[in-house]
Amino acid sequence: MNDNTEHSGSHRGLSGFIKSHPRRAKFLLGAEIVALVAVVITFGSALGSSETKTSPSDEDSKAAVSIVEGPDDRIVPAVSVKTEEDPSLPDSSETAAEDPSLPDSSDASEDDSSSPELSEPSAESSSASEGDHINALKDLKQTLEDKFASFDGTWSCYLKNLNTGDWFEINNHTVYPASMIKLFALAACYQKIEDGYIDESKVYATLFSMAAISNNQAFNMIVWEIGKTYITEWCQEHGYTGTAQYHGLQPSTNYEGLTTADLPNKTCCVDVGHILESIYRGECVSEYASQKMLDILFQQKYRGKLPSALPYGAKAANKTGDTYNISHDAAIIYSEGADYVLVVMEEIPDVAFQQHYRFFDISKTVYAYFNPGAYDAFE
Repeated sequence: MNDNTEHSGSHRGLSGFIKSHPRRAKFLLGAEIVALVAVVITFGSALGSSETKTSPSDEDSKAAVSIVEGPDDRIVPAVSVKTEEDPSLPDSSETAAEDPSLPDSSDASEDDSSSPELSEPSAESSSASEGDHINALKDLKQTLEDKFASFDGTWSCYLKNLNTGDWFEINNHTVYPASMIKLFALAACYQKIEDGYIDESKVYATLFSMAAISNNQAFNMIVWEIGKTYITEWCQEHGYTGTAQYHGLQPSTNYEGLTTADLPNKTCCVDVGHILESIYRGECVSEYASQKMLDILFQQKYRGKLPSALPYGAKAANKTGDTYNISHDAAIIYSEGADYVLVVMEEIPDVAFQQHYRFFDISKTVYAYFNPGAYDAFE
């Protein structure tokens, strides 16, 4: 009763005020409207300033979920990252500052899995003659050749003892690299950084997402950033003649427009092995760039192939590449018996991604060769 009376009285009072003072009522009403409009404009501006700009060259990058090329080339939601001022990833990505799983571009990893220091070039490596490079490893080479002969599909391999310089390759030929091409994109981008064309702080989170998380969206954005033909040009200039990048990677939302030739991307196990050795020795672009690349590869998300066979204490910095038809892994492996580069590539239509256990077998065989007795406790 009282509530209705107060409301009714208030209503009559307001009506009476308007009738008695029409000019004053109009003035007060106008002031309230102006204040309300000002609040709306201020609120809208605050929302607009909090949005991260997208690349003007790629409106398609406004994906709600970024895409990763997973182990079996399925579309998998991914944690993609970018810096607050970096337009190179979709708006759905988290910023580097908000994602504690990403390292800062200026900080080394603080956990026990941080990468070892870069190694000096081996005297044995520089002095080894072309005819002697496989003599010390001929038994291991034969063992792997026998294994590959018993496996389905087509296999290729590169192995180098980084302490002695002994190496061999098996069935080296060009193959579709899938995400393995990101290894060369990483080096090419650091060349642009080293030459002063790109600010590392603006692209580091994108590089990390590309190489450690294997994010296709990030790879495509790096290609847009450094130039559609630059990876191939950089590879040719630095002796990686079996490697070229002609198109972007899928699944993603920003690959269109990156095709420069009606050809598939390509690489080979020897090129991959050589760039990993260059990173290991601090000779890829520069010592600083090599260390940064090594740090990123050491935090590789996909470690279910070559690294999965390593016993406790061994460390690996690796990069994978997978589709339904091909499966690759390449790693710098640190062990007591030797540091070595191992690259394994396989091609089997439709079921290549199911061969992880073969990579485990190869990796275990090689590790045991350099570290006799390493698996005795598990046999």
